[in-house]
Amino acid sequence: GASAANQTYDAQLAATISGGAISPISGDAVTLDISGRAGVFVSKNVGGTKAVTVSGYAIAGADAGNYSLVQPIGVTADITARSLAVTGATAANKTYDALLGATISGGSITPLAGDAVTLVTSGRTGVFVSKNVGGTKAVTVSGYAITGADATNYALVQPTGVTADITVRTLAVTGAKAVNKTYDAQLGATISGGAISVLAGDTVTLNTGNRAGLFGDKNVGGTKAVTVSGYTISGADAGNYALVQPAGVTADITARSLVVTGATAANKTYDAQLAATISGGAISPISGDAVTLDISGRAGVFVSKNVGTAKAVTVSGYVLTGADATNYALVQPIGVTADITAGTLAPTDVIPNINDLGVFYPPVVAPPEPVFVKPVVTAWVPPAVSVTLQGPAAATPMLVVSALGMPSSPPELVPVGSIMTITTPAAQPLTEVSVEFTTGFVAGDTFLQFDAPEGLKVNVDNTNGKITISGSGSPAAYSKVLKSLAVRSAGGKRVGGLTLKVGVNTSEGGKSTTTVQLRQGSAAVN
Repeated sequence: GASAANQTYDAQLAATISGGAISPISGDAVTLDISGRAGVFVSKNVGGTKAVTVSGYAIAGADAGNYSLVQPIGVTADITARSLAVTGATAANKTYDALLGATISGGSITPLAGDAVTLVTSGRTGVFVSKNVGGTKAVTVSGYAITGADATNYALVQPTGVTADITVRTLAVTGAKAVNKTYDAQLGATISGGAISVLAGDTVTLNTGNRAGLFGDKNVGGTKAVTVSGYTISGADAGNYALVQPAGVTADITARSLVVTGATAANKTYDAQLAATISGGAISPISGDAVTLDISGRAGVFVSKNVGTAKAVTVSGYVLTGADATNYALVQPIGVTADITAGTLAPTDVIPNINDLGVFYPPVVAPPEPVFVKPVVTAWVPPAVSVTLQGPAAATPMLVVSALGMPSSPPELVPVGSIMTITTPAAQPLTEVSVEFTTGFVAGDTFLQFDAPEGLKVNVDNTNGKITISGSGSPAAYSKVLKSLAVRSAGGKRVGGLTLKVGVNTSEGGKSTTTVQLRQGSAAVN
């Protein structure tokens, strides 16, 4: 009836014995003494039904000497594995990556003294309870193992209570652009584009409805920094990201055309000079801007010195001053005209005093001024023939020129702008259109006329016959200016054959040029 107690591995051989009984002959005085009983396992190692050697039972009493005590035999018990916890393991904090994996470091064990047991960390891994951002998130750790002569006596317990943080991932908005604009005294910039690149499988949407831009200041300048804001994100995984607004965005603020209005030229009597007297002149800058019109240098030049009515006068010399003057491109007065009337020559002005000279000269009468009959303006209707200039590779045409021939009798006015139409890929804004008259334009005999645009800068060179329109604007805005472009004769002359060099630039870097020849009875486009 002796038994050994099962035990957890303790690296010892000792076994705990209980029970035990004897059966002496009836009537004999024999008592079993259990005070010294003990047990020894056959080995210290884990195992089931392990043999236990039992000793230490003794007998006492008057008849004890008549007996030979036999210690218990066939006693067995189990030694079960000892739990061995891994301690000191930690999980590293990480930035959100849409994965559950955690990086584990550290870890140690404390086996019983003298046991040969080594902790193996090569296979250790960690798994977050969820992929989402959060602090002190539970991490399940596994993969630790043990080796060594005594390793089988232990049941390794993986680390518990391990936690770590998953922090938000930065998500930059890329591809945002600010649109160039004409000076408007405001800081606001128009923003377009914008995209994000989230981790594969994540549901995140970029919201652009409230995007906005602010220039650093209102003034004209190129490549000006623009601060962009207002992009947001939504979606099931949006909370795992920290959105970064676009950086490095720039745009241009170009000068605003400011037309001098109300200037007039005074009529005069023929004096063989081109000079015209100019008066008046006013500007309308944006409300609140400090801009003043300086008229001290204004001057006018008739298109020719000869007598005529409603003769074109080229006005120049107006200047802008003030803190905001540099934000404007001043357009000198256009469409100014005045009359040069014939002068009278009195006989006394040309007959010398006979008493002074002693010689008699007959009266000299000035020849009459030639009278030119104002010709009827010839109106042209462009024929269907046209040529298309291609823009950059794979782009749609940027400039369409309809070519027409000069009539057999040269006209007084050639409506050059009526032959040009501008289109761009995807309605891209234009930045410059130039029209240069390389032949047929004679300074003083011919001059350019056009309607001043709103928001575009126009430079007119009536000496060399060139007009340049610049600034960010739609094809329609440019076309409106070009439609009004014409070459007009002066002093009763007629406009002859013309050769035009036409160029156009878009905001996306596209460029095209062409040469158009207008001659009697035909036309050519190169």
